[in-house]
Amino acid sequence: MSIKSSIKRAIYHSGYYSLLHRFGVGGGPRLLILMYHDLVSEKVRNESWFDSYKLSESEFRAHIEEVQRLFRVMTVEDAVAEIKGEGQLREPTVAITFDDAYSTFYDVAYPILRELGASATVYVPTDWVSGSLRPWWLVLEQMCKELHRREMPVAKFLEVAAMKELAQRLPRPARNEWNKFKEQFESVLRGMPESEIDRHLTEIGNEVGIESDRLEFETTPMSWDQIAELAAAGIRFGAHTESHRDIRHLSDQEVREEFARSKEIVEKRSSLPVTGFAFPYGMDEDCYARLNALLEECGFSYACTARHGVNASSRNPYMLRRTTLPHTTSRALLYRQLVLDYRQQPST
Repeated sequence: MSIKSSIKRAIYHSGYYSLLHRFGVGGGPRLLILMYHDLVSEKVRNESWFDSYKLSESEFRAHIEEVQRLFRVMTVEDAVAEIKGEGQLREPTVAITFDDAYSTFYDVAYPILRELGASATVYVPTDWVSGSLRPWWLVLEQMCKELHRREMPVAKFLEVAAMKELAQRLPRPARNEWNKFKEQFESVLRGMPESEIDRHLTEIGNEVGIESDRLEFETTPMSWDQIAELAAAGIRFGAHTESHRDIRHLSDQEVREEFARSKEIVEKRSSLPVTGFAFPYGMDEDCYARLNALLEECGFSYACTARHGVNASSRNPYMLRRTTLPHTTSRALLYRQLVLDYRQQPST
C-alpha cells in the first residue's frame, strides 16, 4: 500500500469525514449530480481488454449504495421542481444522470437501480438512437480495436497515419496499449468541429486500410422501444441534441433546431414531458450562458454541463454542474469522495 493510500485510510478511520458529513455546510442543502456514460458488465470487462477502463456493474452498485446511505436520492427533474417551488432543497440531495443513452444503461445500470429503488435521468442524442448518427468516438474506438486485432503497434499507427499535426500532440506510447492511446487521441480530437474530426478519421482509415464509414460498432444505443419501456417504469429522459455536435460550432438557427427537435422527439418516443437538457461535451460555460433564454423558450426547466462541481439551490438551473466518482467499490474511498464533493465551494 502506498503512503498516500495509507494516509487516506487513516483519515477515514479517524472519523474525520464522518464529522464533515454530520455537521453539513452553510447556505442550505445542495444538489450533487453524478454523471455517467457507458458501463460494462463484470463478464465483458474480464473478457475484453479494451473495456477494462469502463465502470463496471459492481462499481456502479457500490456508488449507488453509498450515495443512498449518505444522501436523499431523487431525479434532477424532481430536485429542480422542489427548488423552484420552495426556494431551496429540503435536504442534501444526489441525482443520477447518464449521457448518450448507451444500451448498457438498459442491460447493466437499470437492473441495479430497480433493485435498489433508485431512478435516474438519461440524456438522449436522438440521431444515434434513430440510426442516422455514427459517433466519431465510437469510430475511433472500433478502429483501434481492429488495428489491435491486426497486431499493429500504436507507434506504427502514428507513423503510417501521417497525422503530423495530431501526432505531435500525443505522448509517444511506451507500450502497445490501444485503449490508453484511444483515450489520448480522443482528447486531442474533442473540441474540433465534427467535419474536421470525420476528415481526420477518414484519412487515417485510408492510410491503414480501414473504411471508417463501414465499421460495425460493438457499442450500441438503446432502442426507442427500450426507452419507452424504461420511461413507463419511472426512468426520466432528457434531450442531448439530435446530432451530438459541439454547440460552439453551430449557427444560432442550428442550435435552436437541435434544442427544439430533440426535445420533441424524446417526448414523443418516451410519452413523457422532457424538461431537462445536457450539453454535448459540456465544458464551455461561457458559450452555454448565452443560451439560457433559448433553453427556457424551448420549454426546458434546467440544463446540465459536464463541468465539475456541486450546486447550491441558488445556482442558475441552466448551468448545473456534475461530478464523477472513482472506479472503485471501496466504501471508504467513495465516502471520502462524496463528502468532499458535496462540501466543495459551489459555483455561483
